[in-house]
Order: sequence, then C-alpha cells, then structure tokens
Amino acid sequence: MCRPRMESFSYYALYTVLIDGIAERLRLIYPMHTHKTRKSIAKRFKVTGRGKVLRRSPGKRHLLRKRTTKQKRRASHDKSVSKGISKVVRMSAPGMF
Repeated sequence: MCRPRMESFSYYALYTVLIDGIAERLRLIYPMHTHKTRKSIAKRFKVTGRGKVLRRSPGKRHLLRKRTTKQKRRASHDKSVSKGISKVVRMSAPGMF
C-alpha cells in the first residue's frame, strides 16, 4: 500500500498566510500614507462640532456704505454648505474632520 498524498497542504499557502499576517501587523503599527490637507480649502471652510461644513458669506469686504444694515448683518454670519460641496471638502481636507 502506498501512502496517501497530502494535496491540501502547500508551503506556498502557508507562506502567504504568514506574510499576510505580518503585513497586517505592520499595517497596524505603520499606517499607510494619509492624504494631505489642501490648505486653500482648510482656510475657506470650517467644521462644527457635529460635522457640518460652514463657509463665509461674500460681500463684507468693501463698498459697505451702499448696503443696508440688514444686508451687512446677514453677511456677517457663516452659512452652511450643500451636501455635494461638503463631500468635496471632506475628501480634500481630511485633517479637519
């Protein structure tokens, strides 16, 4: 009688499992490169505590004499950003979140 062959065992599979385990440990110790924050976006937007993205209102720099008090007051408050632009800000400035 001949011995049955061990076809299910392969050194290559064992090697890949070991390498994957080591790579996973290294990934936990040394995380992969994170995306850099685009400073132009970080300067133009700000994030609230709940994660909403805010922007400044335009029209508060110069030529204010012809604007009414109501217009100037409303321009001094920050406005929230739409969901599409909020997504772009999140992708471009991950350091803000």
